[in-house]
Amino acid sequence: MNFQNDIAEVLVSEKEIQAKVGKLGQRISQDYKGQELLLIGLLRGAIVFLSDLMRAISIPARLDFIGIQSYGASTESGAVRLVMDLETDIAGCHVLVVEDIVTTGGSVRKTIDHLRTRGAEVAGVAVLIDRSAGEAQFDCPFAALARLDMESWPADNCALCSQGVDVVDPDDIIL
Repeated sequence: MNFQNDIAEVLVSEKEIQAKVGKLGQRISQDYKGQELLLIGLLRGAIVFLSDLMRAISIPARLDFIGIQSYGASTESGAVRLVMDLETDIAGCHVLVVEDIVTTGGSVRKTIDHLRTRGAEVAGVAVLIDRSAGEAQFDCPFAALARLDMESWPADNCALCSQGVDVVDPDDIIL
């Protein structure tokens, strides 16, 4: 699928994203040097961001995915449910949750709670774009590569696509 003609405006360029991913990868490599790190990607939106981030991390890291759904057949955030669980035993692991876009933080909070019930040490959250206007709060370190000015781009006023976004309806992609 090619939605290039459906994108009204690029808010963060590929060059800007790659530079920030590189810096985040360096920071993660320094912070977790000598520790076993497990990257958990939230499917499907985080796949491309997670791939870029993995290449920027210079320490060994394992990878797994979890499927969380909060949108159903619309773009309105709603009830969060687990649709695919991890394959990895995460008990005692330092886990970094990787997500593409945070609007309310509900999906990430639900994921963190789930990972902790499985015995993981949630080390932090890495997000490509935070559009929560500071409302997304987590009880672990939180790094967002870009934060959107919510007065210009309110969450309920536009659809935002990232590198690996789940497309519900191509007519909804306006950014």
